[in-house]
Amino acid sequence: MEAKPNQESLLAKMQEVEPKSNVLFNAIANLRDPVQIQQFYQEYVGHLESDPTLTEAEKVAQSNIGYAVGYYDQETSKRWLDALPSVAHPVFGRDLPYNSPGRAFEAGKAIGSVSK
Repeated sequence: MEAKPNQESLLAKMQEVEPKSNVLFNAIANLRDPVQIQQFYQEYVGHLESDPTLTEAEKVAQSNIGYAVGYYDQETSKRWLDALPSVAHPVFGRDLPYNSPGRAFEAGKAIGSVSK
């Protein structure tokens, strides 16, 4: 679903926020309204679909957003996860280890031992 022609592209607007920064991180840091978050998601999926090397743009978008929200505080992450129920962190799912560096470290060790 693309933005209506008379509606400003949130993806473009987020790129303008800080042109040298990743548009996804700009959006996560700046969008608070669930409707805008959902609009951005649709535009982001559309943006990824324009890459002929990606075959599953929606899954990539969900994984990228899920991973990125793991870098933010609980309030920001929760806002995005609530607005986008299909999105989850690739390691922690929807249960991010806020204020639990030990849990994050253990998960990293487990992933590292599997990939050897």
